[in-house]
Amino acid sequence: MKKVIIITSLILASIEVSSTKEVKIKTTNHYNSISKYSKTIKLVGTIYYPVEGQCDSDPLVTADMTKVDPNRIKEQRIVALSRNLLKRWGGKISYGDTILVSGGVDKEYLGEWYVHDTMNKRYTNYLDFMVPTGTKLAKFDSLTIKVKR
Repeated sequence: MKKVIIITSLILASIEVSSTKEVKIKTTNHYNSISKYSKTIKLVGTIYYPVEGQCDSDPLVTADMTKVDPNRIKEQRIVALSRNLLKRWGGKISYGDTILVSGGVDKEYLGEWYVHDTMNKRYTNYLDFMVPTGTKLAKFDSLTIKVKR
């Protein structure tokens, strides 16, 4: 009697079935050979607060309807991108994507951030870090990011 086994994942497998119906699976994981980030993108980076003067009339809700917890802004690590970078306006990055900030900024801005907001249409090739009100404002002229895939 023959049995068919279907495996759907990033793991390649070879299967041996013995006459005693014992199944041996040898696996090779190729996930590590796939780069989990896109090519580097260079941007200008700035900082913004979730307040009406820098957002819209509901600053604790982002463009993709994510709710901002004012007590956890640092942990939420939310960024806004200029429209030219977002899929909604023809770019390659979607709301909810994770980006890796890898250079050109102060240490506290390095690492993974989450795309949930959109900048004003007057900006091109910009990233805006959401930070707690009172954090020192800054501008980073040669920020580098990669998009997690």
